[in-house]
Amino acid sequence: MIILTNTRHKKAMQKQSSSSDLAGLYGLRASLGIRARDWPRRADPCTSWTGVTCSAAGRVVALDISGLRRTRVGHLSPQFAVDGLQNLTQLRSFNATGFALPGSIPDWLGADLAPTFATLVIRDASDAGSIPYSLALASILSLQNLILGNNSLSGALTDRLLAGLTLLQSIVLSHNNLSGALPDSLWSLSELRVFDVSGNRHTGVLPDIVPAAVKGNVSGALFDLSSNLYYGSISTRFGSMFTNFVMVNISINYLEVEQQESGGAAASSGGGTQAPGVYVNLTAVGKAFGYEQLVRATAGFSGMNLVKHGRSGGIYCGALENGLPIVVKRINVLASKDARVVELDLFSNGLHERLVPFLGHCLGKENEKFLVYKYVPNGDLYTALQRKPEPEGGVHSLDWIKRLKIATGIVQALYHLHHECSPPLVHRDIQTSSILLDDKFEVRLGSLSEVCPQEEAHHSVIAKLLRMSQSSEQSVSEPPATCAYDVHCLGKVLLELVTGKLGISGSNDAASKCMRRNS
Repeated sequence: MIILTNTRHKKAMQKQSSSSDLAGLYGLRASLGIRARDWPRRADPCTSWTGVTCSAAGRVVALDISGLRRTRVGHLSPQFAVDGLQNLTQLRSFNATGFALPGSIPDWLGADLAPTFATLVIRDASDAGSIPYSLALASILSLQNLILGNNSLSGALTDRLLAGLTLLQSIVLSHNNLSGALPDSLWSLSELRVFDVSGNRHTGVLPDIVPAAVKGNVSGALFDLSSNLYYGSISTRFGSMFTNFVMVNISINYLEVEQQESGGAAASSGGGTQAPGVYVNLTAVGKAFGYEQLVRATAGFSGMNLVKHGRSGGIYCGALENGLPIVVKRINVLASKDARVVELDLFSNGLHERLVPFLGHCLGKENEKFLVYKYVPNGDLYTALQRKPEPEGGVHSLDWIKRLKIATGIVQALYHLHHECSPPLVHRDIQTSSILLDDKFEVRLGSLSEVCPQEEAHHSVIAKLLRMSQSSEQSVSEPPATCAYDVHCLGKVLLELVTGKLGISGSNDAASKCMRRNS
């Protein structure tokens, strides 16, 4: 992999010698709104412009606008306007890390760059939509490094985009919204040393992909497919296939432990022979249910079995073949806000008696995932608070002893998330409808799809400032990821328990809005 160094202060002493380069630079200065202090108008670009590197012959060979700022006028209507690059006929690299380039990547970018062009870095810069098919990256035959991470690119990678780029050494497309399968042409890139598409929505059966990757790449490669939607059953010896790789990361997908012939599951994710630098992270928590098994248990996910539509998918009741009552959460991972099913991450750290009883999962469908829970007979606290006393043998209402027991259970559940998990976790949806009660009125905390790590202190301050800058309607969007917010919501639940006044915990009152703004 070519390492890009900061060349801003290593200026060639040769003055600018090309009128074409000069026209291109001044065109970029105008279209991007670069400040005069960075690119002074009357100074020579090769010796005085920040981020411009020239050859001994006075030709522009590298352009680094990362960290530069636009003028006030440029900030008013920023665009992905880099047409001036077409004039830089000996340009080898362009770096726009952190420089806002809103809009779509221009179609000409691949075809009209210099034949010497080797490194394209547009990271944390663009809010572009789909990758245009006319983006002829294959036309840049000299391209060695393609770095487009931390943007908002969507769509699929295709053979058309990568075919013919035989010199590619690094491809970094991490933390975008790319989806679909990876193109076959990827595995024929013999010079490839870094491939990172982590944090996207790529799908496929991972065991089918790996043989081509191992066969097509030479030693010393870094291979990162983590935080995608790959699924399948793999052996715990899976990592030993990558002995020639520097690092392989396929964690935070939907991978299950391969079943042994005896019927038992293989060892959990920590077992087996694994090469150094290989991160697998198998989903070993709970039982692996078959899709057809869940279809039978829920009568084909019929409307009669639908309990409610939750935040992340439909919730169905049913029963297994042995008669055990269950609840199945059906999640469309492509439609959900986050591709990852957060409950799996939570339960992989260990089950807890105060959390909803988790039985297992079904991860074998490409676009849908299923979580299986034990049925909790007394429903949620919201429903229980509405019950009236019935004759002996009927459903009981909540007396003060039960209410005290429930309050203690909720506190214990939050204590587990806030103090026993590392990092501390925040529930973000504490209300009476989130608190389930088993047959002994023991608390089982549910609605876990919003659980996330607590914001660090400095992040919380930044989030607060951002929320204060928004309108009052916008500032009440997502609950803050702070333990203090959970405690605030706990107080509302306790008030509802004591007073019997329904709906307090689920309300969006002025105090809650204030808490969201100031957390």
